[in-house]
Amino acid sequence: MRYTANGSSGRGGHTMPTYNFVKDILIPYMRECSADKRISTQKTEICIANHLEKHFDGMLITFADTKHKNAINGSKVREYREKRKAAGINPLTIKRELCLASKACNYAISEWDFAMPNPFARRTISDKDARAVSSVDRKRVITQAEQSALSLAAEPLLREIIEFAINTGLRLGEILRLRWDQLVGDEIHFKPEQQKNGRQGKRGMNAAALAVVNRQPEGSPLVFTRGGKAISKRWLQRRWEEARARANLPDVKFKDMRKTCGSRMLAAGNGRMEDVKTQLGHSDIRTTQSAYATDSIDNAKAVLNRI
Repeated sequence: MRYTANGSSGRGGHTMPTYNFVKDILIPYMRECSADKRISTQKTEICIANHLEKHFDGMLITFADTKHKNAINGSKVREYREKRKAAGINPLTIKRELCLASKACNYAISEWDFAMPNPFARRTISDKDARAVSSVDRKRVITQAEQSALSLAAEPLLREIIEFAINTGLRLGEILRLRWDQLVGDEIHFKPEQQKNGRQGKRGMNAAALAVVNRQPEGSPLVFTRGGKAISKRWLQRRWEEARARANLPDVKFKDMRKTCGSRMLAAGNGRMEDVKTQLGHSDIRTTQSAYATDSIDNAKAVLNRI
């Protein structure tokens, strides 16, 4: 598929094509390249594209005049990056956003023969900087005392979900969509469409997780419900914010319970990285290794304390 672009006068009077980043590049790229990807990936890329569209709407890419007020150049990309940082956005998220913009430009150049520069090339946040800034998130593990404080501060249904999350490492969406027919003994079975990694898999349940499940009323296809109806993320997030405020734990995030589950598995002394990968539903062992590599000394001390 080819897309036309407006022309502008370049050096020597030659006509230099000018492209609207959103209309000529980003939107056509999403239509052509995103449709065949997993649903979860599509949703992520649509969210990213919406942020890019809001900032770069009406802006142009061209060789003709990169200093034009509407031209996307290095300065405009840095402006976007700093604006997102100031809004408190995780550096890894910003990196993904700029990478998608760069991919769209590269695709337009290689597949549609667009005669234009890629102003996003080599202007994303480096892996080293992104990891350094986000390392606090990766290291956050909920202590037993903090777990007790959260449980006391939470209402009964949220308390059950907290207990289940810490003991299984399931993502919030996986918990809210968990069905009775997925439970087989002490295992949770997932079809490819039910996991973020798009693969069929199993997760284990320990005694604490099984006790939570056995306390849930039946009658709905879903395990966790409010009066037999599905729990919305919005409702749960509101109750979570209230609970962590009452517990005086403003920096604790729901996703920290996944980190806590994996860390406790390793700290038990018999946990292997491969086991943690399986339990957390990671598609690549490198994801697990990156998340838990900094825990080794803490885990070693925890194991020593039980000797």
